[in-house]
Amino acid sequence: MDKPAIDQLNLLAPYHHYYGTGSFKDVAFNANLQEFAYRVSIIAGLQSNGKLSAHASYQQIEQLIDQLDRCMKIVSH
Repeated sequence: MDKPAIDQLNLLAPYHHYYGTGSFKDVAFNANLQEFAYRVSIIAGLQSNGKLSAHASYQQIEQLIDQLDRCMKIVSH
């Protein structure tokens, strides 16, 4: 990837380093939480601009919440 493409990716999907204890479980959950937040923001933007219905947006976010719950259960064991 060239530098402009990397800058655009960082603008659209910024990733912040984890500053906690650094255990694998914590880092994995943090990465999943950031992915969740990114996807929810995309869905919300699409819904706000009329590209997704409120019902479809709700269903997609509900699926993301379920995925995040499963991740949380896996890393908490």
